[in-house]
Amino acid sequence: MIALFLAALVGIELMASPALLDSPEPVSDSFRTAGPLIATISFLSAFSILRGLRWLNLLCSAWLVIAPLIIQHATPALVNSTVAGAVVAVLTAVAGEGNARQRYGGGWRSLVR
Repeated sequence: MIALFLAALVGIELMASPALLDSPEPVSDSFRTAGPLIATISFLSAFSILRGLRWLNLLCSAWLVIAPLIIQHATPALVNSTVAGAVVAVLTAVAGEGNARQRYGGGWRSLVR
């Protein structure tokens, strides 16, 4: 769960980075799209019942790593994008499954017993 909160912090950092790095329009749009998505997915995935949702962060992190090849990035924005994408991918993989099956398993059958 801590890994997901750290991934959410990376998403928040991505939202602030266009102002901090003075990025041009396409780069700042990329950061302002990926950042909120990563933060939202990470916060929602912190709940063990929604833990599988965390794999959507891999799409965002893949975009952050591939985007410098598609969009012209300045060096600070390129480093920020690549490092943030790699960190989110690692934190997503490390987060683990949680214990949703033990606490919530059984569905309607558990009510009928």
